[in-house]
Amino acid sequence: AISSYEPASGKLLWSYPIEWPAGKMPLRVVGSPVYANGLIICYTGDGGGDRYAIAVDPASKAPAKVWEVKKGPTPYVPCMIAKGENVFWISDNGIPCCAVAKTGKMVWDEERLTTKDVTASPILVGNEMLIFSEDGKNFVVKADAKFELIREGSLGEGVFASPAMADGKLYVRGLSNLYCFGKK
Repeated sequence: AISSYEPASGKLLWSYPIEWPAGKMPLRVVGSPVYANGLIICYTGDGGGDRYAIAVDPASKAPAKVWEVKKGPTPYVPCMIAKGENVFWISDNGIPCCAVAKTGKMVWDEERLTTKDVTASPILVGNEMLIFSEDGKNFVVKADAKFELIREGSLGEGVFASPAMADGKLYVRGLSNLYCFGKK
C-alpha cells in the first residue's frame, strides 16, 4: 500500500492498497516514491525483472489511482527525479527514460547507456541528470522533453551508492574511494 501519516503524531491519514494478481508475489519498493505534478509515483520490482509503477492522487477524498505501468523500463532500485511536468529515471539495466507525470505517457526511452546495471540513483544538477553505472561509467543527460546525452566518462572504479551535491561540490563514493569534485 501507499500510505500517508501525520508527521507529529504518526496517525495514519490515508492508505491506497496496491492490488496484486492472484498467485503473483507482491513486488518490493526499494527506490523512494516521488511527488510529481500533484501525484505520488511509486515504483516496485524484483530481482527477476518484474516491474510496476503507479501514480496516486493524494488530494482526492479517497486517494485514487491515476495511472499504472505493469511492465517496461521503470526502475526498481534507482530513484526517479521530478522536474516540471515530467519524471526522469534510469532503469536498472541502463535505459534513460522520461514520462509525463500526470499521465504516465512515455516521452522518451532510449538505448541502454551501459552494459552494466545501475543501482545508484541519478541526481539532478540544474537541467542535467547525472547517472553512474555499477562499473563507474557516468553519463550526463539533459532533463528535458527531448533526449540529449551531453557527455560521458568513467570514474575508473565501480559505483553502487548514489552521488550527492553539497555546497557546490559533487561527492561520489566508489568501491574503494570517496571523490569530491568542485572548486577548492
